[in-house]
Amino acid sequence: MDLEKYPIDKLSADDLLNRLTEECSELIHAIAKRKRFGATSIHPRIGETGDQRVVAEMEDVQLIIKEVERRLREG
Repeated sequence: MDLEKYPIDKLSADDLLNRLTEECSELIHAIAKRKRFGATSIHPRIGETGDQRVVAEMEDVQLIIKEVERRLREG
């Protein structure tokens, strides 16, 4: 996720939840591809293995979750 291009701190609460939904969907997609093609198969376009893609998508989800958590704690 390109935070410079798509900063999450400027998003409204609804937009942030929409982004979380999108990122979770991308994680699910990466997991499905890893299961289908294998952990070490390399994606021809982006050059990452199945495991690398899953980790990258997990990191994106974690970033959004942290921002949601921060805002909920602040009230």
